[in-house]
Amino acid sequence: MNEDFMLRERFASLRRADEAATPSLERVMGLARPRSNYRLWQLGLAASLVLAAVSVVVIRISQPHASAMRQADTPMLSDWHSPTDFLLDTPGWQLLHTIPELGRSPAGSHSPFPPSPLTTPAPRADREHS
Repeated sequence: MNEDFMLRERFASLRRADEAATPSLERVMGLARPRSNYRLWQLGLAASLVLAAVSVVVIRISQPHASAMRQADTPMLSDWHSPTDFLLDTPGWQLLHTIPELGRSPAGSHSPFPPSPLTTPAPRADREHS
């Protein structure tokens, strides 16, 4: 029992020390109030807007017009072709770029198989099957 009493006393003394070191609620709330720097913000915003406007004007004056910069002999990016483009020209590439009509074969394309009728004939009795 004596140990319990001593333990309670030690915790009570620690609690009193914490209470003595803790500031009052009014003092903490007073420190938390925001200080008004509205005038400083206005000045900073105005200065940044003026700086942005001046930089835009300086850039526009220092760069010539885009069409004057482009010369006739300057290659366009859209004119560039890969050196391996020929590999994409595979046999039958025309079939990939056309829409076939049903019932007709594409012009210039000869099928190795003859056209099949809708029904297949019955096997003939006089033929021998191998």
